[in-house]
Amino acid sequence: YNLNIARYVFAYDSPEDKIIISKGEGQHDVFVSYSRKDSEEKGDVVEALLNAGMRVWDDKAYNLEVGTLDWQLEIEKAIESSSCVVVLLSPDAKNSVWVRREIMYAQVHNKPIYPVLLAGDAQSSIPLLLIIAQHANLQQERKKQIEELIGSLQERLGVRSVRSPYLYPKQIIERYPNWQVVRLT
Repeated sequence: YNLNIARYVFAYDSPEDKIIISKGEGQHDVFVSYSRKDSEEKGDVVEALLNAGMRVWDDKAYNLEVGTLDWQLEIEKAIESSSCVVVLLSPDAKNSVWVRREIMYAQVHNKPIYPVLLAGDAQSSIPLLLIIAQHANLQQERKKQIEELIGSLQERLGVRSVRSPYLYPKQIIERYPNWQVVRLT
C-alpha cells in the first residue's frame, strides 16, 4: 500500500478525455437572469453551461435568497464581474421587474446579452429591450438550440479543451494489477 498516492488527483477514465478551460475575463463567464417561476428550466440550462466548462453565476448557486443583506449589490457585482448575460425568457420573465432591471444593468455595463426563449412567443415573452436581438428558442429543437448557445458563448469567451493533467485509474490498474481499487465517497 502506497500512501504517497493520496497526493494525486484522479479525474477521468482515459487520457483521451478533455477538461474544459474558460479564458473569460470576468470572475464569472455567464450571469443567468430568469424569473423564479422558471427555476426548473433554469437548472437545466445552468447544468448544460457548467458541463461546457463555463463559470456560471446564478442566485441559487451563490445562496442569494430572500433576506440576504444587500442582495441588490450582490446582483450588481455579479453582473459586473461576468463576461456576458444569458436571459431566460418566458411570460413570467417578461413580467418580472428584476429580469428587466438585470437586462438594463447589463446593457449599461456593455455586457453581451444572449436571450433564450423558454416559453411563449415574441409578444408574450420578449421584453422591448431585447425585441430585435437574435434568440435561442428552447421550445424547438431544444438540444440543438442549447448546443448553439454554448457554441456562441464558448466562441466569445475563448473556452478551450485540453488534455487532462491528472492520473488515469484504468491505466494504473492495468500497469499494477495487484493494486486494489477503493472508491472514496
